Amino acid sequence: MFELTSHITIGAIEFDFVNEVEVESSWEMLTDTAKITMPANVKVNRNKLRSIIAPGDVVRVRTGYDGDLQTVFNGYVTGIKPSTPIELTCEDEMWKLKQSTITDTLPDADLATLLAKHFSGYSTDILNTKIGNYQIDNLSQAGVLQKIKEQFGLNAFFRSGVLVVGKIYSGESGRTVRFRFQQNIIEDDLEYKRKEDVKLQVTAVSNQPDGTKLEVKLGDPEGEKRTLNFYDLNKWDLEAAAQREMDKLKYDGFRGSFTAFGAPRVNHGDVVDLSHPEESDKAGKYFVDKVVTTFGVNGYRQKITLGPKAA
Repeated sequence: MFELTSHITIGAIEFDFVNEVEVESSWEMLTDTAKITMPANVKVNRNKLRSIIAPGDVVRVRTGYDGDLQTVFNGYVTGIKPSTPIELTCEDEMWKLKQSTITDTLPDADLATLLAKHFSGYSTDILNTKIGNYQIDNLSQAGVLQKIKEQFGLNAFFRSGVLVVGKIYSGESGRTVRFRFQQNIIEDDLEYKRKEDVKLQVTAVSNQPDGTKLEVKLGDPEGEKRTLNFYDLNKWDLEAAAQREMDKLKYDGFRGSFTAFGAPRVNHGDVVDLSHPEESDKAGKYFVDKVVTTFGVNGYRQKITLGPKAA
């Protein structure tokens, strides 16, 4: 049996036991979140709680087996519930980007120019694109990133302290982690589908320099809806972009999620290599879209949601 071990720092408080931690992390979310239920033996005067733990305090959560600890969350306290036991809500580095506002006009800009001007304090990894004459009206830095997502379909998030925009799956940062049915997969709600059974409609939108939009749709009108945003593409290039997305999402393979133990550790953007001892045709590699990690008195688990098939 492996022993669960942890080390958690909240401001000036440190402890090596916790009732429960739940960390939710996904490229689809602007902000990774954590909920920490503190151990009852951490003595905190609830009448003075906010003078000991305050919103904005730095949080670091490390968990593992037999003392082999890995960082599963870095961020800040955003909420304090003075219950018994005490519950804390936390957000990752994106919380800091919600604390100030920007008003600016950037003529004929691209994404790299915007980030160099207003996000210079961070290392970045971006999919650069033209954004035209860009107006920012009293938005936080996080609000700017949300606006970019809505206008151009470029998701933003922090990965290992780096601000990533647009590069959902990165061959440079992602790892391949192996899982085997009937071995280190505890349970699953995975569904295996043939590509001809996948119903999907892709809408591709090109934001034109004059402010108008060009739109094309491909696929089944009754299928799952996906929208892509681009800048200054003509109709033929826009159709080609929509077709590439269709080809990526229609595949023979699994959809859904599975639950595994806390090790090996998985992050969104990684690739999971699935194999089955009896059904070799169901082996395959998939990108990871989301990981929900739970750790505490009830054990150490990862719920891993699959994305599209990896090449």
